[in-house]
Amino acid sequence: MSNLFPPQDPSRTGLPDATTGTPFSEPQPPHVEAVPPQFPPQPEAPLNALSLVSFIGSFFVGLVGIICGHIALRQIKRSGERGHGFALAGTIIGYATLALELVAIGFLILFGIFAIGAIGLTAGSAGSGYQDEGGSAPYSEESVTPSPANQPLCDALNTYWDEVDAYVIGEPAPQTLIDSVKKVTEIAPESHRKLYTDYVAMLSGTSKLPAAEKQQLQADADNALTEDGADCW
Repeated sequence: MSNLFPPQDPSRTGLPDATTGTPFSEPQPPHVEAVPPQFPPQPEAPLNALSLVSFIGSFFVGLVGIICGHIALRQIKRSGERGHGFALAGTIIGYATLALELVAIGFLILFGIFAIGAIGLTAGSAGSGYQDEGGSAPYSEESVTPSPANQPLCDALNTYWDEVDAYVIGEPAPQTLIDSVKKVTEIAPESHRKLYTDYVAMLSGTSKLPAAEKQQLQADADNALTEDGADCW
């Protein structure tokens, strides 16, 4: 009598092996690890030249770091170049350097002012000592008192300066001011009498000079009056 159930391959049926009693399973394919895709390396962005100039220059001249730093930051933002850290550091250091430079300049100016003042005091002391050694009299108001020959001119000039101090420019000149100039004209040196005569005509309103020439005449008369009164004060 033939076997109704032929033997089957345990490896296909999963039945237990008669010898081991362990069920068989389908053979599994070997495990292969996934390999990530390989991409070519991206080229590195170039370094912005102004950012490096800003960083180095900021240690020496503050404005270089500030100006180049701001320009470099704008260029880097637009082009994507490297050097943002250099540009930012150069800008910050540039502001600090500029502040120190301004402080140093201020100290130099103050030092120059004090030095000039000290030199002036030293020169004044030396001049005073020289006059004392030479036997000249110390300065006093009596030493500049005008001589009798110049006294009338000095009196006339003093009267003029009193009148001109009270005179308001743009208004008609008072007669007292005109008379004071006439008095000076009578005593003044010959070289200035023509100038003073024209000045009296201008104050009196009889001068036909244009406005620009009147201003020049006023300036020339003031200079001449100051020159003539140099020995009066």
